[in-house]
Amino acid sequence: MKPQFDSFFRLIEKNKSFLILIHTNPDGDAIGSSTALSLFLKKIGKKSAVLSPEPIPKRLNFAKNEGVVYFGGPKDKALSKFRYTCVLSIDVASDELIPGCSASKKNPVSFAIDHHRTNTVSAKEKYVDPKAASAGEILFKIIKEYEKAHKTKIFDHDICASLYTSISSDTGCFKYSNTTPFSHKTAAFLLKYGVDAPEINRLLFDTKTMSQIKIEQFAYNNMKLLYGGRLAITVIDTKDLENAGASEEDTEAVSQLLRAVSGVQIAVLMRQQHKEGGKSRYKFSVRANPDIDVSQLCALFGGGGHKKAAGCSIADTKKNAFDKFVLAAKDFLI
Repeated sequence: MKPQFDSFFRLIEKNKSFLILIHTNPDGDAIGSSTALSLFLKKIGKKSAVLSPEPIPKRLNFAKNEGVVYFGGPKDKALSKFRYTCVLSIDVASDELIPGCSASKKNPVSFAIDHHRTNTVSAKEKYVDPKAASAGEILFKIIKEYEKAHKTKIFDHDICASLYTSISSDTGCFKYSNTTPFSHKTAAFLLKYGVDAPEINRLLFDTKTMSQIKIEQFAYNNMKLLYGGRLAITVIDTKDLENAGASEEDTEAVSQLLRAVSGVQIAVLMRQQHKEGGKSRYKFSVRANPDIDVSQLCALFGGGGHKKAAGCSIADTKKNAFDKFVLAAKDFLI
C-alpha cells in the first residue's frame, strides 16, 4: 500500500467529522470530487460537509447530492453550527484558492488531495499526483484501495456519478490532452453502476443560459488577435457583465471558446475583479493549443495550474495589467 493511502486511512479512522475545502470559482472536478469524498466518508460512518469559498455556480447544481451538506462561503451562517475535527482539501492547488476558508493554525488542513503540478496548500500531509487528469481519478484510487484493505464495498451509483462528473469535467469530455488510458478505464468502471454519462455531459458542456450566451458573444466581438493571430485575448469589465445581465460564473468557458479560433496558440480571458488600493485586480484565465506550458506563464505573476489550462491575477490599471501579460505571453508562443 502506498504511504499516502496508509496515512489517509489512519487519519479518517481517527476522526469522526470532516470539513472538505474546495477552490474558489468551483468547477465540475471540485464539486464532483468533493461530493464523492463526502459520500465515501458517509458510507464508512463519518460526518462531513463541503465548504466552497463562494456559492456553487447554479449551472453545477446538478452535480450536488442530497446526501451531502454544502456551505457557500465562509460567512454561510449554517457553517458556524457544523462541528468537525479534521479539515481536508481536494482539487485545491494553493491557499490563495481558498480565500477566507483556510483553516487556522489551531485547525490546519490535515490532508490535501490534488492533481495540479504545483501544490502549495499548507497541509500536514498531501497526496498530489500531477499525472492524474482530475482529483476524481485520485479519489477513485483511494476508494479502490480502501475496499481492498478493508474487504468492503464502497462504490455505488451516487459516488460513481460524482466521480464521473469530476473526470469528464477536467478532461473536457475526454478530449483534452490530459486524458489517459486510466481516465477511460475509470470511466468504464463507473458506467457499470448506471451513471447517466450522456446527461452529465450535456449538463456540463452543452447547456447554457442566455446570460452565458450574451457574454460569450461579447467576448467574440471584442476579441483581440495579437502576434499574427497566435494570441487571442478578451477583456471583460464588471460593467460588461452588468450590461449582459451576467455574473462571473457565466465567463467560465470564454477562454476555451477563444482557443477554438484557427491559428490561436494561447487564449486568454482578462476579467476585472475587486479593487485594491485604488487599482482593480484582473484575473487571467489562460488556455493553450500546441505544446505550450501556460502554467509557467501564469507562474510569472504568482499563478499556476495545468500545462494547458492555468490562471493568475495582476493588481494594476487595466492597461498596465494587459500590457504586462501580453508582453510575457510573447515569449511562450511558437
